[in-house]
Amino acid sequence: MKRIVLLLTLLFSSLSLASCLTTTDPLTVTFEVNNEVYETLEVNSGEVLTLPNDPSVENYEFKGWFFDPLFTDPFSNESYEVTYSFTLYAKMRELDPEAVYFLVTFYDDQTELASLLVEENTTIPNTVDTSKEGYYFAGWFTDQALTTPYGSQTPVVSELTLYGKWHEQSDEYLAYYSGIEDLSGSTLKNKLAEIIKTGYKSIGYSSTSYIIEDSDKTTPQANTLWLIYNSGSANAKWDSAETWNKEHVWPRSKLPNSTAESDIHNLRASNVQVNSSRGNMPFRDSSGSYKSISGGWYPGDEHIGDVARIVLYMHLRWNIAITSSSIGDLSMFLAWHLEDPVSDFERNRNEVIYQNQKNRNPFIDHPELVSMVFGNQSVSNQVIEEKTTLELPTTLSFILPSVDYRVQ
Repeated sequence: MKRIVLLLTLLFSSLSLASCLTTTDPLTVTFEVNNEVYETLEVNSGEVLTLPNDPSVENYEFKGWFFDPLFTDPFSNESYEVTYSFTLYAKMRELDPEAVYFLVTFYDDQTELASLLVEENTTIPNTVDTSKEGYYFAGWFTDQALTTPYGSQTPVVSELTLYGKWHEQSDEYLAYYSGIEDLSGSTLKNKLAEIIKTGYKSIGYSSTSYIIEDSDKTTPQANTLWLIYNSGSANAKWDSAETWNKEHVWPRSKLPNSTAESDIHNLRASNVQVNSSRGNMPFRDSSGSYKSISGGWYPGDEHIGDVARIVLYMHLRWNIAITSSSIGDLSMFLAWHLEDPVSDFERNRNEVIYQNQKNRNPFIDHPELVSMVFGNQSVSNQVIEEKTTLELPTTLSFILPSVDYRVQ
C-alpha cells in the first residue's frame, strides 16, 4: 500500500513539474520614444506582434521602429512572431519649429509605401525603399496613370502624392556583357569598365564626323540628323561644320587625353550656335527648353536622359570623377536617367557606334544597370582604383554596444 501511495505521489509530482515547465509567462515588448517608455505589451510566445499607434511628438517626425537605440537594425512588422522579450526604439527626426513642412506620400499603385514630412522649398530626400524583386525603379510620377514624371530636383511647395513606376528586369544580358550576372555595386562597376575598354577601337577625331552621319540620324532610314539640345534637324551629310558640328557632352577641355576626345559615345550632332552657347559649362537642373542657368547648362527636357547616360558612360570608360564643378551632380544625372527613359534613337545610335568603335554604352542596353552600379552614390562616384591594397591607420578605435539586441 505504501508503495502505491509513493508511486501516486511521484506521478502527481511529475505531472505538476511538467505543468510548470510547459507553462510560460507572457513575453514583454517595450516601446521607447526619446528615451522614455511609450508603451509596454505582453505577448504570448509565437504570437504575431501588433504595433501600437505611431508616436506623435511635437516638432518630431516618426521614422520607424528599430531593434537597437543606434537605429541600425530596422524592425519589419510583417507577421513578426515574438519568441523572446525585447525593446523597440522609435527613431524620431527633429523638426525645425520655425519651418513649414508638407506631407509627401509615396505609392506603388494603390499601396502606400511611405510618407515623409519635407521642408518647404527643399527637395525630397532619396530615402524611400523602391526595391522590388525582379524589377528596377523607373521614377516617381505625380499621377497614378504614370504619365507625368516628378523631377527629383523640384522643390516641395505643397502636399504631394507620388506614384512609383517599375520596369521588369531582364535576366538575359547581351553576350557582350558576359560575366556581369549576379554582380552589383563596385564589383559590377569594375567589370563593366573592363568590358567597355576591351576591344575599343580608337578612331581619329576627323573621321568621327562620318560615323555621326549615321549614328545621329532622326531614324535609321532618314537623311537628317537629330540635334542635341534644340531638337533641331540638319542634313546628315558632313559639310565641315557649316550646318552642324560635334558637341562634346563631357566638354573636350575637361577630358583626360586625345583618345577620349574622339570617343563617339560622347559626341553628338549639334547646332553650331547652340554648341557655342553651351561652351564647357557643367550641367544644371531646370525644366523646359535648353538654357544657361546658375552658371551651368540645362540640356532641355527631351535630352536630359541622353546626357545622363553619356556622362555615366564617360565616367566609367575614362575613369573621370563626376563633380558639380566639372560636369554636374551625380544625383541629378541619376534622376534625369529615370525621368527621360532610353529612346529608340539612343538604341540605334549605340548600335552604329558599336559597329565602328567596338564598344557599347551599357546604360542604354540595360537601363537597370544604373541603379545597380550607382545605388550608393557616396561610393560609386569615385574613380576606379588602380590598386587594390587597402591602407589602414596604425591605430583603430571602435565604440561597440555592450549588448547584442537581437540575441534571443
